[in-house]
Amino acid sequence: MKKLIGHLLSLIVGGFFVWAGIVKLTGPTEFFQSILHYQLVGEDAAWWTAMFLPWLEVFAGIGLIIPQTRSGALAWLTLLLLVFEASLVSALARGLNIDCGCLGGSGSSVTFALARNGFLLAALVGIYFISICPRKKIL
Repeated sequence: MKKLIGHLLSLIVGGFFVWAGIVKLTGPTEFFQSILHYQLVGEDAAWWTAMFLPWLEVFAGIGLIIPQTRSGALAWLTLLLLVFEASLVSALARGLNIDCGCLGGSGSSVTFALARNGFLLAALVGIYFISICPRKKIL
């Protein structure tokens, strides 16, 4: 049963990141503008981020779905979510009223994105303990 739950969680979370990456790939200019709204990086860094990050999300999402590549994908997605969360907290602390840019121009608020990403992080922790973490045998 644990194995099934691990696969299901991996499919859901991996699928979410594949979807989020594809949405950004279909609107790179909008994603570029969303990155600029955070006021954390300049135009050059925002453009490179807008070009690279969606591909990382897509490939890491696919990697999470495939059991043989799950641990590497799990590390990348955890890192991405932690950076996203820090960026969102920074925007919230500075009083920026912006769309998170997570799913194109979906209108997701910063507070909603923080909560959603918290659930995604919790799911990644669950995937780690169910699918990756070595099981200790009790004598």
